[in-house]
Amino acid sequence: MATSFLLKCVRTCSGGGLRAAIALSVGVWLLGCSDANPVTPAPTPVLSTVTIETVGRSSNVAVGQPLFFTILTSDQFGRPVVVDFVDKQLSDTTHGVILVDSEFGDYLLGAVPGNTVLSATASAAGIRRSATKSITIFPSDSGVIEAVGGGGNNWHYAPGTVAVSRSAGDATITWNLFFGSHTVHWDSQPAGGTVADIDSVTAAIVTRYFTVAGTYEYHCLIHSDMIGTIVVE
Repeated sequence: MATSFLLKCVRTCSGGGLRAAIALSVGVWLLGCSDANPVTPAPTPVLSTVTIETVGRSSNVAVGQPLFFTILTSDQFGRPVVVDFVDKQLSDTTHGVILVDSEFGDYLLGAVPGNTVLSATASAAGIRRSATKSITIFPSDSGVIEAVGGGGNNWHYAPGTVAVSRSAGDATITWNLFFGSHTVHWDSQPAGGTVADIDSVTAAIVTRYFTVAGTYEYHCLIHSDMIGTIVVE
């Protein structure tokens, strides 16, 4: 319609009238184009997917070895999205512990052979999404125990229970006592067990070797809530 109107004006007008008619016709044509092709606003990015990614994409970890992981969040276009919070937890904490505030990153520390499920829930702008990852913890002849917490009796040994096997004749347990002063005082050992206590140390890493199968129980003489159990098979 705008084109035919322009041609009619060209035939019937001259001079200034022709220029005015052309300007009017172009305006009508542009208005018609604008109405025919309205601009559609881009969709607003929203939290769509949460993914748990482990180092090497592995779902297995040995007792005493850390399994580092990252929580990835993305929108409906597959692009990273900033979330308000991420909640992480294990379905069975007897098989591991997550040290969220580790300076090396988030990781799961295997404690007892078995299976557990790592879950993560993220929230952004009122939208929540979750993900899970099944983890298998298999036997090992070594384990690691961390001194976790701080202030008063808020300290604890994590994992509280560690199970190790004597595949090469003995098993090894290492205590990472990075912060504060702590001890390992044995409350009980199996018959024939002669593992030495660990006297008060500060910011230290101490290892003990276990040659006799059985259950070993201990506590910290400085922090009464710091108790632990080691099962040697």
